[in-house]
Amino acid sequence: MKHLLICLTALACTLSSLSQPCTTQPLILKTASLISGTALTVGAVYKYSNVDAGVNCYVKIAAQHNGSLSIFDDDVASFPNAVQPSSVTTSTASDPGWVKLIFDFRYASDSSSYYYSCLSISIIDNDGAGTYAEKVSTQNINRYSTAPVTSQTFSTDSFFNILGTTTGFPAIDTSATAAMAEITYRNISMIPIKVGTYMTASNVTRLHCLYFKHFGSMTNIALPVQLISFNGRQEGNQVKLSWLTATETNNDHFEVERSENGADYISIGSVKGNGNSLVQQEYTFTDLNPDKGNNYYRLRQMDFNGEASYPSKILSIKTANATVELFPNPSQGVFNLNLRNYNNTECKLEVLNFLGQTMMSENLMVDKIDYIKTMDFSGLNKGLYYLVIECNGEQHTEKIFLK
Repeated sequence: MKHLLICLTALACTLSSLSQPCTTQPLILKTASLISGTALTVGAVYKYSNVDAGVNCYVKIAAQHNGSLSIFDDDVASFPNAVQPSSVTTSTASDPGWVKLIFDFRYASDSSSYYYSCLSISIIDNDGAGTYAEKVSTQNINRYSTAPVTSQTFSTDSFFNILGTTTGFPAIDTSATAAMAEITYRNISMIPIKVGTYMTASNVTRLHCLYFKHFGSMTNIALPVQLISFNGRQEGNQVKLSWLTATETNNDHFEVERSENGADYISIGSVKGNGNSLVQQEYTFTDLNPDKGNNYYRLRQMDFNGEASYPSKILSIKTANATVELFPNPSQGVFNLNLRNYNNTECKLEVLNFLGQTMMSENLMVDKIDYIKTMDFSGLNKGLYYLVIECNGEQHTEKIFLK
């Protein structure tokens, strides 16, 4: 049986223009070492050292469906300087077989995430034989490129899919440009990639090649939205997201997606797009119920024709509980109100007596993570009162004891 080759090529660079592919020297992923888990099984993590100056790459076998790996990296076949896993998959027209890998780039010095402003992946020899073809899927892309004459087709579900042809190409190198495609990412440190088959295949062996090299034969195809920025911050027990676009083409709406682990995402809402635009557009979205701890956000852009793309980087925000504290309590009149993690939030304060009558009220802008306001209630009679604090639609009630 012919071993069909999928070759992914990734490289990094810093670009001022969002409309160009990456063109600098390639990264080098060679000689991986197993650092955790059982080899070739889901959960196994492999490490490539010094793929770039001061950068390591960790590759995790995250999941598999109707497939598995028989070799993680074949250093002998085809391109020794590339990552070349061999997989065995079974698929049907409606149920592809795949193995999911997650590439995680980190600083060698302290293992913190390393973000590439530009990362491109070239898929080489993405073909097939008779009843089946190769399929490569990924997420969070900025654009893709193909040769002027191509056999590749593309689709989008929760992944961006590059579908090969059932016609085999004899060369397992870069001469068969019709069986190639290039994917470009922006501002990214972690990339999920699924490799496998679609249509009818039974125990088909694949040699996948992740070869870190750019090829100039591709024609750039920009995605419908050029994103300038994507940011977020915690406001109380909520997270406010904001993003800017430079241009938009056929943009129906954005879906905001959230993940607890940076790999598995769910949609938490949508924001209407501006259709066609050549001027800067600003968007905001508030996550009313973020997870406690790490939250990963990304944007899924939807065209009017139903096609999707992922124009944004993955945004990581660690949330902490918003708290309200009143001290000293009881007091002869002067109290300190401490609002934590309500920064950039407008709050309303109201003091009620035991009959529910408003004795005092005030609006304030909380401009610090650890905000303290001193309040003097000495003009009120001694007794029990209630301080009602409303921030971002959340209401807290504290008892006040004046002695």
